[in-house]
Amino acid sequence: MSGPNLDLKPETATSWSVGVDIDPAPGLHFALTCWDVNYKNQVLANLSNLAILGTEAQYAGTGIVLRGTDAATRVQHLLAQGVTLAGGSFPGGNITLFVDGRSQNLGV
Repeated sequence: MSGPNLDLKPETATSWSVGVDIDPAPGLHFALTCWDVNYKNQVLANLSNLAILGTEAQYAGTGIVLRGTDAATRVQHLLAQGVTLAGGSFPGGNITLFVDGRSQNLGV
């Protein structure tokens, strides 16, 4: 599945840094910098992740990768909501895998 994610929130971050530079002698320079970045609602784009099935365990419980009846149930739910899948003509048959390639707020 690809397309817009209407539940997507803006990614934000708070950060800080502190540093010191010391020149104790000509030609001798020391520098130390400490920093930290804390993300909230970090956006991850899965559509370009061609190896997503190789890292499927990372997405457990997110609904990004579903198999079997969970996949079929999710697709039926989306179709019932009027979401267009597969370019507008959804193929029939058994659904065994669902990958939600939309951007998601998965980062902490």
